[in-house]
Amino acid sequence: MRVWPARTLAWWVDRLRFVGQQKLYVLEDELLTAYERFLKNPLKKDPGCEAKTPLCEALRQIQYDDGDFFLAEIHYRQVEPVYGDPIDSAAELRAIFGFALLQLNDSRAMSELVDLLTDPEKMARAGGARAIAHTRDEASALLLRLKTSWVIPSRKCWENVSQGCCGTISIQPSLASLMF
Repeated sequence: MRVWPARTLAWWVDRLRFVGQQKLYVLEDELLTAYERFLKNPLKKDPGCEAKTPLCEALRQIQYDDGDFFLAEIHYRQVEPVYGDPIDSAAELRAIFGFALLQLNDSRAMSELVDLLTDPEKMARAGGARAIAHTRDEASALLLRLKTSWVIPSRKCWENVSQGCCGTISIQPSLASLMF
């Protein structure tokens, strides 16, 4: 096992993007070890999930094939203590895990993605919608159409959901006129 030297977070994020883009499968074990290390005392070691997010994106990009890992982590929450209401900084992580399950053709993926559509955090909802749109099938288009027909309290939330739904237009152009 390699020991990663102390560097700035931005330096590591750049390297992790490179790992994912270049599909460096040989670093799979190191990525998992680093992720597990950040899970121990996460508020101190990884505030805002700034390290775990690119780690998991790299795992998704190299097509790490352990569906059970992604399934277990799709429910991960990291509530950050801030003034006012606490913030869950793991919303983007949940979206990445959902997309990874979908890429693996895991039979549990759609169930988990539907749960993401009801996540309290808009980033997770938008990520779930984008992943569902990525399936490019009629049932997914209909599900996203249903989701967009719900009353959504804020314009920003609507914009996040509609980002995912734009993928359904390419699935079935005939549904585009019915969606909006």
